[in-house]
Amino acid sequence: MNILKNKNWIISLILGIFILFLSSVHSFAGFGVSPTDIYYENLKPGATFSKTFTLSRSGGLEEMVITVQPDLDVMDEWFRYNPGKTFTFPQGESTIQFTVNVNIPDNAPYQEYSGVIRLTAASSDQEVRGVTITQGVRLDAQLVVTETDVRELSITSIKIQDSILNEPITLEITGENNGNVDASPTLHVNILDLQMTKLEEHDIANFGFIKPNETDTINAQFETNLPSG
Repeated sequence: MNILKNKNWIISLILGIFILFLSSVHSFAGFGVSPTDIYYENLKPGATFSKTFTLSRSGGLEEMVITVQPDLDVMDEWFRYNPGKTFTFPQGESTIQFTVNVNIPDNAPYQEYSGVIRLTAASSDQEVRGVTITQGVRLDAQLVVTETDVRELSITSIKIQDSILNEPITLEITGENNGNVDASPTLHVNILDLQMTKLEEHDIANFGFIKPNETDTINAQFETNLPSG
């Protein structure tokens, strides 16, 4: 009988220690990144670009240390990270951003390159770091360096500035250059009255360029003889 009681006491003690250990494990839920890749297929030697990522988390919002672990083979020297390979996820914040800057060497061979970048998150608390559950995410990197000229310009917005009588009208053109050479849009502008009657038309070109892998706003102007109103 005493043996049975002692056995039950030992089992209870072990369970108590195990539960205490579990309660000391410092964990957090939901760690993710967006977007999840770095994919560019029309890069020229010497090209540069930047891409910004958002890290997000749920659960406990304690301070965490984020570590960037690239596995990029020959591309490793092309990549730079802002704010660095190690940075802090501040306490209380649910999202932060970091940026990857890429500089393709002028002598990079024409070929496809691939690799991965892993990001791990762990508590910054020294006392619990040894029992912290470390979480991580992965970014896939795939770059294609080519000698072919690719022109691919997407216009994302067109805005017209307030017009002043007897002065040129200015248009703000925002475009995203997904090609690998400088690109410039051309515009055909029709001016109509409320009855949809054409009053003027204008063709506008050579008013600025957008560099490869960049989004930028350039201004176009045209003269008009329209009266006020």
